[in-house]
Amino acid sequence: MAELYAFDKRKNVAISGATVWDYSVVNAPVLVGATNGGGILLTDGPLPPRMRVIASGYIPIDLIFGSQSPLRLGFEKLHTGAYSGYLPSEGMATWSREGGRDLRQFTAAGLYRQAGTEAELQRAEYFQYKMLETEGWAGLLTRSQNFPTTTTAWTGSLTGFSFRFPEAGVMLARSVQDHSLAKFVRIN
Repeated sequence: MAELYAFDKRKNVAISGATVWDYSVVNAPVLVGATNGGGILLTDGPLPPRMRVIASGYIPIDLIFGSQSPLRLGFEKLHTGAYSGYLPSEGMATWSREGGRDLRQFTAAGLYRQAGTEAELQRAEYFQYKMLETEGWAGLLTRSQNFPTTTTAWTGSLTGFSFRFPEAGVMLARSVQDHSLAKFVRIN
C-alpha cells in the first residue's frame, strides 16, 4: 500500500481533493485518485513512477521517481485574484482588456493562456503559471505544461505585465517596460 500526503507548504495544512494522475503514457494520463479530507491518498499498489498532482488553487507538481511511500508534497498557492477575480466559487477567470483585443485566462488548476479574440483563446496553448507578489504587484511567470515540468524553468517572457486585483472583477496590468496601466474586466 502506498500513501501520498498533500499540504499547503506555506500554511502547513492538508489539501483535500488533490487529484493524482498516472503519466506512464504521457499523452493518455489516468486518474489514480484524490486526497481525502486529511490530504491523504492511499492506493492498494505502488504510486505511479510518473505522475502529476493537481490541487485547486495551487501550482501542479510533476514527479518522476522510484517507489517512495509515504510521499509528502508541499504545494505552492496560486494568486486567488487571477483565477477567481475574487468572486466566490470560481475556478477560472477570463479577463478582457478595456478598449483592446487582449484576453487572459487563468484557472485554479494552474493553467494560463492569452489571445486577441475568444476564438483564438479557445485554440491557444495552455501554460502553467505562478504569480509572485511584491509591493502590491504580482509578476506572472509561466512554464510549459508538457509532462514533465520538472525540467522546465519558469520564465517571465510570455507577458510584459505585472498584475494587481484592486476589487472584485477588476485586474490592473502594469507594463514592465514603461509602467503604463491597462484595466481588464472579468467576462465569465
